[in-house]
Amino acid sequence: MGFGSIIRNTALPLTKSLIGGDDGFMDNVTIAAWQGDSDDAGNASYGSPMPFQAIVVRKQQLIKKADGQEAMSQTYLAFLEELPSHGGANGRREPLDERDIITLSDGTTGPILNIEGLMDETTAAPFLLEVYLG
Repeated sequence: MGFGSIIRNTALPLTKSLIGGDDGFMDNVTIAAWQGDSDDAGNASYGSPMPFQAIVVRKQQLIKKADGQEAMSQTYLAFLEELPSHGGANGRREPLDERDIITLSDGTTGPILNIEGLMDETTAAPFLLEVYLG
């Protein structure tokens, strides 16, 4: 068994079981997936918000966005599970797109500034998906 298999099949599920759940260290968030622009004016269309658990750290820090510009992040999120794909239509980045809407358990949200992840070359999905919100 390789190191990737150990992380994928043992380490991440064990970590999530220890720190997740109703009395855990993780927080409940929802993600409404961007589905495209619904009209010529550029009004966006979103799917129904789906619940997930993530490690949420409220911390201001200067980050570099994917386009190289600097921005002030207000919140860091780490997802310890593979997020579902939404089809990749209309130029959508999977499994999470910068145009998606993430809402924290207290109702706050912010623009997605950057999405990073420790990639699993076997599944082509991140072992750990890190998101920075503005």
